[in-house]
Amino acid sequence: DCPVPLQSLASDEATALAAVLNSLDQGPAGPPADTRRIVCQALQLKPSPRDEARLHEHLADAWASGVQALGETSGHPPSEEALLSLGRALEALSRVPHDEETLLIEARLYRKLALLNLHLRRPTEAQEALQAAAQRLADHPLHPEQPRLKLALGKLHLLQGHLTKGIRALEEGLHPQGGLKPLPQDQAALLLSLGRALGGQSQFLRAS
Repeated sequence: DCPVPLQSLASDEATALAAVLNSLDQGPAGPPADTRRIVCQALQLKPSPRDEARLHEHLADAWASGVQALGETSGHPPSEEALLSLGRALEALSRVPHDEETLLIEARLYRKLALLNLHLRRPTEAQEALQAAAQRLADHPLHPEQPRLKLALGKLHLLQGHLTKGIRALEEGLHPQGGLKPLPQDQAALLLSLGRALGGQSQFLRAS
């Protein structure tokens, strides 16, 4: 269900697609219905597989944000829609050479898959996605994704009931080896999860 094609707003398809992709970098995704409409139109502009993956990932971020317009509905819960979009992004990347850039993009997508599956309380699927992400980051110990992987790993351990392992992973994310400092938003997420885990630990110790 795509309204007026975006190419009618620009001199050619490449110009229109470049404008859409540039807009994706200007801020967080908006409501899923609006984002889906933009992505649907952009997919008609013959993007490369890598650009196609960017479009699907942006739509996944919109669904995962939980921000929906009043009256907006979908056939699936938002987290499920986000998983579907990430799957389409990974499928698009499977059509390009597996160079280093592609592997790092895949690492980010698999980490997002893991967090969504954790939100849905699916530890097995989350662990598989985390392993796939870690494999792709094995040669990049100082990559910004590393603290985010630790956040997801900590949440996985906590979901599995391994409190001590979860706390350790979160602490490693806050203080990684090699001098890597997490980005502010990643540090905040790690601190929030660590605070909750430590609160759960103190309750457990008091109860015992």
